[in-house]
Amino acid sequence: MEFIIFKATCLPSTYSLVMSKGEKEADLGYLLIFPFLMTRVLHNQIWISLSRYRTAKGKNRIVDKGIDFEQVDRESNWDDQIILNGILFYLANMIMPGASHLPLWRSDGFIIVILLHMGPVEFLYYWLHRALHHHFLYSRYHSHHHSSIATEPITSVIHPFAEEVAYFLLFAIPLMTMVFTGTASIAAISGYLTYTDFMNNMGHCNFELVPKWVFSTCPPLKFLMYTPSYHSLHHIQFRTNYSLFMPMYDYLYGTVDKSSDDLYETSLKRQEESPDIVNLTHLTSTDSIYHLRLGFASLASKPYAFKWYFTMAMWPLSCWSGVLIWFYGRTFVSESNTFNNLKLQSWVVPRYTMHYLLQRKQKDLNYLIEEALLEADSKGAKVHEELNGNGELYIQRHPQLRIKLVDGSSLTAAVVVNSIPKETTQVLLTGRISKVGYAIALALCQKGVQVAAMNEDEYQKLQHSGCQFGKNLVLAENYDQKIWLVGEGLTDKEQLRATKGSVFIPFTQFPPKKLLKDCYYHTTPALVAPKSLDNIHSCENWLARRVMSAWRVAGIVHGLEGWNVHECGQTMFSMDKVWEATLRHGYGWWEMGLTQKEQLKAAQGTIFIPFSQFPPRKVRKDCYYRSTPAMVAPKSLKNMHSCEMISPLFILPIFLFASQINGSSRFVEIMATLLILLSYRDNLVLAGSKVLLPRVRGCVEIRLPRQAAEKYGNQTRRSHRLALETSWELQGRIVCMVQYAILTPWVIHSTYSLVMSKGEKEADLGYLLIFPLLMTRVLHNQIWISLSRYRTAKGKNRIVDKGIDFEQVDRESNWDDQIVLNGILFYLANMIMPGASHLPLWRSDGFIIVILLHMGPVEFLYYWLHRALHHHFLYSRYHSHHHSSIATEPITSVIHPFAEEVAYFLLFAIPLMTMVLTGTASIAAISSYITYTDFMNNMGHCNFELVPKWVFSTFPPLKFLMYTPSYHSLHHTQFRTNYSLFMPMYDYLYGTVDKSSDDLYETSLKRQEESPDIVHLTHLTTTDSIYHLRLGFASLASKPYAFKWYFTMAMWPLSCWSRVLAWFYGRTFVSESNTFNDLKLQSWVVPRYTMHYLLQREQKDLNYLIEEALLEADSKGAKVHEELNGNGELYIQRQPQLRIKLVDGSSLAAAVVVNSIPKETTQVLLTGRISKVGYAIALALCQKGVQVAAMNEDEYQKLQDSDCQFGKNLVLAENYDQKIWLVGEGLTDKEQLKATKGTVLIPFTQFPPKKLLKDCYYHTTPAMVAPKSLDNIHSCENWLARRVISAWRVAGIVHGLEGWNVHECGQTMFSMDKVWEATLHHGFCPLSLSI
Repeated sequence: MEFIIFKATCLPSTYSLVMSKGEKEADLGYLLIFPFLMTRVLHNQIWISLSRYRTAKGKNRIVDKGIDFEQVDRESNWDDQIILNGILFYLANMIMPGASHLPLWRSDGFIIVILLHMGPVEFLYYWLHRALHHHFLYSRYHSHHHSSIATEPITSVIHPFAEEVAYFLLFAIPLMTMVFTGTASIAAISGYLTYTDFMNNMGHCNFELVPKWVFSTCPPLKFLMYTPSYHSLHHIQFRTNYSLFMPMYDYLYGTVDKSSDDLYETSLKRQEESPDIVNLTHLTSTDSIYHLRLGFASLASKPYAFKWYFTMAMWPLSCWSGVLIWFYGRTFVSESNTFNNLKLQSWVVPRYTMHYLLQRKQKDLNYLIEEALLEADSKGAKVHEELNGNGELYIQRHPQLRIKLVDGSSLTAAVVVNSIPKETTQVLLTGRISKVGYAIALALCQKGVQVAAMNEDEYQKLQHSGCQFGKNLVLAENYDQKIWLVGEGLTDKEQLRATKGSVFIPFTQFPPKKLLKDCYYHTTPALVAPKSLDNIHSCENWLARRVMSAWRVAGIVHGLEGWNVHECGQTMFSMDKVWEATLRHGYGWWEMGLTQKEQLKAAQGTIFIPFSQFPPRKVRKDCYYRSTPAMVAPKSLKNMHSCEMISPLFILPIFLFASQINGSSRFVEIMATLLILLSYRDNLVLAGSKVLLPRVRGCVEIRLPRQAAEKYGNQTRRSHRLALETSWELQGRIVCMVQYAILTPWVIHSTYSLVMSKGEKEADLGYLLIFPLLMTRVLHNQIWISLSRYRTAKGKNRIVDKGIDFEQVDRESNWDDQIVLNGILFYLANMIMPGASHLPLWRSDGFIIVILLHMGPVEFLYYWLHRALHHHFLYSRYHSHHHSSIATEPITSVIHPFAEEVAYFLLFAIPLMTMVLTGTASIAAISSYITYTDFMNNMGHCNFELVPKWVFSTFPPLKFLMYTPSYHSLHHTQFRTNYSLFMPMYDYLYGTVDKSSDDLYETSLKRQEESPDIVHLTHLTTTDSIYHLRLGFASLASKPYAFKWYFTMAMWPLSCWSRVLAWFYGRTFVSESNTFNDLKLQSWVVPRYTMHYLLQREQKDLNYLIEEALLEADSKGAKVHEELNGNGELYIQRQPQLRIKLVDGSSLAAAVVVNSIPKETTQVLLTGRISKVGYAIALALCQKGVQVAAMNEDEYQKLQDSDCQFGKNLVLAENYDQKIWLVGEGLTDKEQLKATKGTVLIPFTQFPPKKLLKDCYYHTTPAMVAPKSLDNIHSCENWLARRVISAWRVAGIVHGLEGWNVHECGQTMFSMDKVWEATLHHGFCPLSLSI
């Protein structure tokens, strides 16, 4: 009824049209807004029904994951966006010039819409969508949409309100342009909105419906129209297929998922599923069509309840559906589920209950059911059916049936018998007694319970049935029994005879009418489905969520147990056997909840003890309510700082209030929520930073600012990675590579002001120097990062041996955000604060003030702030984000949530603001203090000890005035000690110094460089590679290398400087250290680029550098892997006394390539220069019977002239049709362009070929995925992905692990099979290419 909001606009629009004097005054568009909104609702509903029908059948289904009630509730407000659009359309019509009195058609308007949608709308949506997948926006907005993996058509419009507004503004571009240019028309606007609805619904419908001939007829359509499978991949993979409706921008920017075409083909070929078990059901009342899973999603997800006003409102649609099913001549699939590898389906007979009661319809019904049974029989299913002689009729007609018919009588009787309280001594049997009633009566009589039959005819039937009821079966003389077993045909008159407190337990499929308010009505026989029963998101008639009728459960249990007999006609199973099997398969007993009315009947002083997970509502003040089953946790259970409960003071009033606004617009919901928050702010229980309000249609979620969260209640703990919503990154980090561009206006203005100043008095040097100071801080921090990583890699004076992972690098990648924030604040202070501009270079009194204030209030306040942050309440919300890093890096010092960052800024501002306010500030004092804090912060987190012992022995009091890296490192490992900022005096004063501080300091100073077991010798590649080293830029090193021209242009001065430095630096250096299976691994870098290896005049210098590295490694007893210069043979000849073993990794590199080639391959093309790896690959493939065609005639002759036995499988290539190309060095662009579409290029060199062809696949260079036990990997090896290691490097590690005491270099190679098996044995995994 939420569309009633348009009543105020529909009536005036109709009145205006009626009262208009001519066509010029009539505004047809104004009148058609509401009908168009209703058409959109109908459009969406048709898509919902179609999608659910097709996915239930399984034909062309894309994602097999089921839908649950949570998703249905989350998506129940899908029509809110239609209401919002309607409101905006009415407002636009009323206040915008050109938006009223629109013509029906204008061609130019259509052209504008098409062009603007293909251009700016698709383009802007693409980049907006990519931005929404950034973790900052994703966690706050877009994750709500992506909560649905298996999508439904309405999933397309389920977004947070802010995101909904953004999309509306985006789609408004063509519409507003038409209005402003005077080209708008009713047809163009309605056509565009219908197009967006259609494409949105199609993209989320979860079944493929675009036929293949569409794209084969018009190939460019592939870039102009997506398919359901294309967008479905976006919901599965998250990082691909971002486009709106036209995939052209995905192809343009390389974000197309490589499996898009494969999934499209697979989905189109997918046939209907053959079910194992079929539940045959039918419609009940005329309203039941809406409560089907194929009907209204929100109605189907709730138990059926008759509403006269709904029936009155929907009667036209009810009549139409009644006529439709009359002519529809076969059953249809309404639901599919999976349970314990069984496929279940529900088939609906298109007839109502009234048809089953009409004798003349029996023949028609029999035909429909018989057709369904035969169809199910052809699919090998078990079928449960309910009427028509309980299935015996069809067995007689078709004795050849392989399916087993199950009517569920045994389980139904078992459920009813187990529903009767154990202390019951007598029951009343009412209504017509079916075979279920017979079974129940017999079971109760055998248990000693007296069964009184109300109807004399039914009593006589029971007596003459041949069953041994004994004396316990009697004819009822009165109606005093408290338990009534109700069959069909119980009249109102009979029911009204029941005494107060009677319990009605039906044993039929339909419950009796509830006439008596002082009696209790049990549900029809039913059980709770286990959680493993997938895809349940609709209620079965009047039953609660995830509750299934006993008849339906019986068929499932029959199939699970594999009972190969019918259960229909007069056949029944043992009730105990069926009941035990049902419970064993996870079905649970379901009882009706305690109602408010029932509570009011309790005597004064009654104690309510719940045995469920949810407590009853506290209605009675004169009774006692116990908690739900719970126990007090022991003190040893740590980190408990949240309550496992919900405050009833909060839930009750909000539930009552929110239920009143059910169905209202989102605006009303939010306003009501705010009122509730103000009314009940003292009793809020916050989940993270959200308030959850229970409502009939789901939950209202609103995010509170941190201040409100602290003021209005406790919060439950969330992940350290998110650090709630208070981290600097999560509060509004500038998601931009060049985030410093935000300072550009101030930089330009400061430079302009200095240039235009007329003298020294007007010149503000401090204003100009803010940006250089910020850049100096960035450089200062980067030097500390590089120094720390270099020293910890060598191991000398290292404090903590724990490795760093990619998660820590990602968490700390925004370390320079606080510098940008400080820069903004400095510029603002300079502009608006008196005394903060035109500062002198030096003032001594300012320095003294800074020193005294830092030693006094700053250190003191920080100490107590820090201790407060370690209280569990604040620690879990704020400081835990900083302490996520045990092995710290210098930049760890500035990784804090935003609120904590602000607190520190205010703390460090005390000396600076004091100088400004007292007029003693100077450029030198401010810049020195900031540099001091950066230096001490970086030093305290660098993870290696660098303060020499003589410093403290020369001046002992310095121990209280300066901490050391080891001192603060203990704070990160012990948590509850060493709280001080930079001066430990307050730790000594308040007794929080860690007792092991001095010992760790001594130990760290004495620690020597590590002697590695295995050394990987590598070199720089391009001029940009220096930044991608582990010692370079941390965030770049943690991602695969990719050339970016703009980055190269921006960094060329530093690149030139580093190149000169590498030229003069005369020895290799350590860049990385790892541990694996008790082996110590190190990577050493030769300070030369790839270009040096190609210059003949540099060979002597290179040989010297590598030889020096080998001799140094030899003195440490390591195994060395090296790459060039005769594959190591040169150094063995020069140094025959070498104890180290040189491993060039050729065997493993060849094995990786051979195992990367698909098994069904019959021929490959060998290209480029063929190294010994190429020889080994060619020989292995020829011996396997694969034809190897050499592209180059010279290389072919070399292979033929070698001693290897290639046989007839080695040939000279006559064409380039081979689909597998093995690529060596020297492959030219011209040669590569000859490759046919779909060719896979697999390099066997250390450098990949240039990617020229978009229709071909490029495998990575030989590499393998590192096992998880390989520690301290947090940088990428060149262009390889995270935790992927080149085969040459892996070979050295495996060599050391296996203890092979021989060289592998020169012409020596190991057995490829032996090396491959050893590599897999040690946990390295092959890296495959998805095609």
